[in-house]
Amino acid sequence: MTELRKKGSIGLQTPESLVESVRTLAQEGQFARARSVREELMLRFPMELGSIVRSAEIIEEQMSRKLDQDHLTIWATLYNQLTLEEKNCLFHSMRKITVPKGKFLIRQEKPETRLLFIDSGRVTLFHTRGSQRILLGQLSRGDILGDETFFSLSTPTFSVGSQSDVQLYVLNKSDTEGWEDQYPGLYAKIAEYCQKNSRALELLKKNSFEKRSHERQKVEGRVKITLITDELQKGDGYGVGSLVDISLGGVSFDIHSSQPDHARMLLGCELDLAFQGSTGTRAGILHLPGLVVRVSDLHYNDFMLHVRFKSMLSEQDFDKLLIFIEKK
Repeated sequence: MTELRKKGSIGLQTPESLVESVRTLAQEGQFARARSVREELMLRFPMELGSIVRSAEIIEEQMSRKLDQDHLTIWATLYNQLTLEEKNCLFHSMRKITVPKGKFLIRQEKPETRLLFIDSGRVTLFHTRGSQRILLGQLSRGDILGDETFFSLSTPTFSVGSQSDVQLYVLNKSDTEGWEDQYPGLYAKIAEYCQKNSRALELLKKNSFEKRSHERQKVEGRVKITLITDELQKGDGYGVGSLVDISLGGVSFDIHSSQPDHARMLLGCELDLAFQGSTGTRAGILHLPGLVVRVSDLHYNDFMLHVRFKSMLSEQDFDKLLIFIEKK
């Protein structure tokens, strides 16, 4: 009999009772469940606009009450740029962790899709080259890590180790899924903040360290992209890219993809690059194989591919290629 009452109780719920359920769950910090109850309220009582609005306000109010005020103070420059809803979304999308002294937070060339906000402690950044570790510098309270790889598909160019116990908030890339629909602009605000305030990137520039060690030349032109299969056979043509720059070791170019996931999946793929010469005596096609080592996510389904040539070009071949595609 009790079970029947439980099953039938749904039909007895009112907008007021659902709002109270939202309040109880939000006060307990169960925000995902609170949102689910609010969705049920909107579905069953779409005309109860007052209750629907009130339930949203309750969730946001309780989320705000549970913000870590010390964390907000440390990251005031970032949070002051956000709306109340964006602030709640960012904070409650993260989790707080403590990393003991002597542990790795990031390992060079190991996949990393987290953004790390350091609240306390000190970390050391270093690059490993052969048997050498090259010290880049140290970061501490109020510094951010992981932005090098969080906003593009690539592997870290440096490792990070804890010099003391470190407290930080962690944002996983997967936790930003759906932001564009619910909080448009939030992801871009965080990206802009990192671009302007990343001391890690400043340390890289200060040490004159780059993934690509050869001088880049700005170029214009087109390149046709074809995937190379595991059997080293050419697959279907992927598309055409617009050249950005080129060096002895590789090339960068922009592409547009109506299916962004397909473009991101090119990371680590081998490509046949068919460079298109200009009209006249240099007209024609020149083929070079390469490996996609980085995919940068631009805007409106535009991407930049960074490709390392399978074999580094000689100075003579590089000059010929520049002439072929016409250097800027």
